Amino acid sequence: MKKVFSLVLVLMLTLSVSACAGGQGGAEKSPSSADPEEYASWTKDMWMDANDKQQTEVVEKVFIELGEYAMDGYAEKFEKAKEDPEMKETMDDSITKMKDTIIQYFGKNPDSTIGEMIEGSKKAIEEEDLLGEEE
Repeated sequence: MKKVFSLVLVLMLTLSVSACAGGQGGAEKSPSSADPEEYASWTKDMWMDANDKQQTEVVEKVFIELGEYAMDGYAEKFEKAKEDPEMKETMDDSITKMKDTIIQYFGKNPDSTIGEMIEGSKKAIEEEDLLGEEE
C-alpha cells in the first residue's frame, strides 16, 4: 500500500508540474455533458459543471491512467488501497488535492483538456525519469 501511496504522490507532483508548465491549448469543443468515461476530452467548463462525484471519478481515472503508465498492475493496487480503512483518509486527501491541481491547470490553460494535462504529465514523468528506468 505504501508503494501505491508513494506513486499517487509522485503523480500529483507530476500533474502539478504539468499544470504550471502550461498546456498546448486549442482544444476542440467537447460535448456538453460531462461523462466521466470520456474524461480525457473534458474542458474547463465540463469540469466546473460536473458534480463532486463525477469529479472524483475523473480524478481516480487520471490516477489509474498515469499509475499504469508508470507501473504495471497499478490499477489493481489502487483499487485495493481505496478499500483499506487505513488508507482511506490519505486517498481522500490525495483526491481533494488533485481536484485543486486540475482547477489550477485549467486556470492557466483554459482552452485545454484533461487529456492534454495527462499527456503533459507523461512527458514530465519521462523527462524527470520518475519511472526509475535504468539506461
